[in-house]
Amino acid sequence: MHKGRSLVKPMMIVATDGYILNVLGPYYADGHNNDASIIKHVFKTNADEINTWMHDDDVMVVDRGFRDAEEFLKKLNFKVEMPCFLKKGAKQQTVDEANTTRLVTKVRWVVESANGRIKQWKFLDKVVANHYVPHIGDFVRIVCALVNCFRPPLINDFGNDDIGKEMIEKAQLDNHVKLYVEEHKPSEKKNCIQGS
Repeated sequence: MHKGRSLVKPMMIVATDGYILNVLGPYYADGHNNDASIIKHVFKTNADEINTWMHDDDVMVVDRGFRDAEEFLKKLNFKVEMPCFLKKGAKQQTVDEANTTRLVTKVRWVVESANGRIKQWKFLDKVVANHYVPHIGDFVRIVCALVNCFRPPLINDFGNDDIGKEMIEKAQLDNHVKLYVEEHKPSEKKNCIQGS
């Protein structure tokens, strides 16, 4: 709707190494078919027998577009990781929320990179003529299969997860800047100096 023309969107399920596990759809991209409603439909209808190859405690790393499906996915016994939202009236996230968001974003870049690989194909990078719409899902699946077959994994060294470990360790450390600000309250002192 916001792009001002009729659109269709495929739903890709991507592994943590960038391998495209499945392409669902395409779905009409109208006001009713947002990411949350599409993923609910996928699991309710068992599209491509997804319920047989997804398991309890599988982790689904999603973006904020899936917020209305978060509880639904948790009821299916998935662990859902999503960037945090600002709480009502808050101007910024807490330290823990910001760290969680950074960790989720670090994992989600694989999904965005996989999408980028698909858009490198000129046919899928532009507006596609309407007469191709009945076949667009097949075209996307073919491109995804070619990417899986002939492009290297986005991540191929899972043995060297030092960066991930370091991010998790740093996320759990005390925030020294926050502690300093809380202890010294420099904004209050600044206001006192300006006021005198």
